[in-house]
Amino acid sequence: MIKQKLKKIMAELLGTDEAKISADSSMDNTEGWDSLAHLKLVAGLEKFFNIKFSEKELLRLRSTKKILDILKSKNIKRVKNEEDILKEIIAKIMNVDSKTIGEDFSMETISSEDDFTGKVLFSEIEKKFNIQLTIEEIKTIRSYKDIKEVLKKHGVLNNE
Repeated sequence: MIKQKLKKIMAELLGTDEAKISADSSMDNTEGWDSLAHLKLVAGLEKFFNIKFSEKELLRLRSTKKILDILKSKNIKRVKNEEDILKEIIAKIMNVDSKTIGEDFSMETISSEDDFTGKVLFSEIEKKFNIQLTIEEIKTIRSYKDIKEVLKKHGVLNNE
C-alpha cells in the first residue's frame, strides 16, 4: 500500500502520470523531476508522512526505490487512508478520541449554519480533501455515516 501511495504522491508532485512512475524512476530518467520539483517532492513527502529527512537521507532521495527504502527505514508501513484522516479531523475539532468515532457517532450539534464548531470542521474537511460542501449537504449531516455518504458523492471516499 505504501508503494502505491508513494507512486501517487510522486506523480502528483512531479506533474506526471502515475503509470510513468516505477521503482526505477529517478531524477535522471523522469520527465519533470528537476531540482525545483525535487524540492517540492521532498517537502510533500515530509508533510504527507509527517517525517523529517536527515541531511544524509536527503542526499539519497534520488529514485523511487531509494525513497521507498528510506520510508521503510523510518518504519512507515501503513499509509493513512482518507477515512482515517477524516476521523482525525473530526476528533481534533470535536475534542474526542478518534477511536470513538463509529457509524453512529452523532454530529447533529454541528450541522446548523450558526454552529462555530461545524463551520471549522467543514472548512477543515473542504481544505483537506479539496472539495466544496453545499449548505444542503451540510444540513443532511447528523452522524459520521452521513458525512461519509456526502464525501463518497464528492469522490473522496470509495463506495464500498
